[in-house]
Amino acid sequence: MVASFHAQGRVTERIGMMDADVMLSWMWKVGRAAVPQDFVRFRTTQVDGYEYRVAVTRGQVWLIVRGAVVKQFVTVMKRRK
Repeated sequence: MVASFHAQGRVTERIGMMDADVMLSWMWKVGRAAVPQDFVRFRTTQVDGYEYRVAVTRGQVWLIVRGAVVKQFVTVMKRRK
């Protein structure tokens, strides 16, 4: 998978990994499909044309967004407390 420039920046800034593609691919594989409750918790909305998964790593909960057609990671969001 290829991460967008925005997603690469988010991973580097928030997780500390320089190789965003590896981290996002791993998070996508170990994560679960997002359910409606997740969008409430992350204070966001589901948009057609994107796939969403939730992963837990390093004690943090993340919402990973990937394009449904292009299969490119768009962004990653950290759950607000």
